[in-house]
Amino acid sequence: MEQTRENSVKFLFEAWRRELSNLESSCLKEQDVKKATNYCNQFLQHPFVLSLFQKSRTSKRANNVVERLCELNNLSSCAMMKEMYVKGLAGIEKNREKGNKMFSKCLDFVTKECEKGDLEICNQLGEFLLMTEEEDAGIELLQKSCDNQNAEGCYYMGLYLTGKDNEDTISSSAINHFQKACDLGSNPACTILAEAIYEGHSKQHGKLSELDRMKKVVPLLEKALPDTCSPLFEWLADSYFKGTKFVPKDINRAKEISARGCSCNMPEACFIHANILRSSPDYDKTEVKRYLRLACGMGHKSGCRELLLEL
Repeated sequence: MEQTRENSVKFLFEAWRRELSNLESSCLKEQDVKKATNYCNQFLQHPFVLSLFQKSRTSKRANNVVERLCELNNLSSCAMMKEMYVKGLAGIEKNREKGNKMFSKCLDFVTKECEKGDLEICNQLGEFLLMTEEEDAGIELLQKSCDNQNAEGCYYMGLYLTGKDNEDTISSSAINHFQKACDLGSNPACTILAEAIYEGHSKQHGKLSELDRMKKVVPLLEKALPDTCSPLFEWLADSYFKGTKFVPKDINRAKEISARGCSCNMPEACFIHANILRSSPDYDKTEVKRYLRLACGMGHKSGCRELLLEL
């Protein structure tokens, strides 16, 4: 069993390395600002980077990506680069002048573009100001953006209000902002909304029956599925696989959702996907073993046991 686990971890890390190399290359070479920013953020949020960030081989690559984001006028990344240069962090040689210059240049650009009415830039400035003494100015920018039907502005206001509540439940005001953001096309907002309702953390949905809550959760997750990650994908995939009072049995839908969850590095989703594949009488053993290896590599004990049976 231990040898199977070690081999699966190697398999997983090799898959992650390939994925990171592709993201890093796209981040550094892509000319479209939005696409490049998305690739860079995916790289920095990858579990391999998060788990090994303290090691020089990873932090150097991460530093390059953060600097690239700063070049793309991402204000929070420039603030991070400024701190690293001023304090000499993450293997970067101290250079206070360079750090201050990078940040000032970006701040000037973002401020001017926001004054011209670019709501996405205003969101970036507003989110940054929330972390400074100019919190009220940040709130004003984000709320103005939301009032002008900008999904990201509503989403960030929802996050701010959730953090401000400082309670186990999420206030109606925060929920309303997430709902508006979701309606305007913010998939991350749909995900947060689904999780809050599912877990019973939404004040305004607290009195609904379990069935009524799930009737709201499922379409929100379906909408968020293409480009977000949620631990609820495992529940939804398993529900479609088995058929429940919440959703009808649908093997193809279960397969799509479990594959998405596995791509989000959720071990149970990988295990569910392997089981779905095995439900077919003429299943591809190579594919089943691949998903079991991914599950096992992330510590899924049943995945490791089932992998042994397939070898």
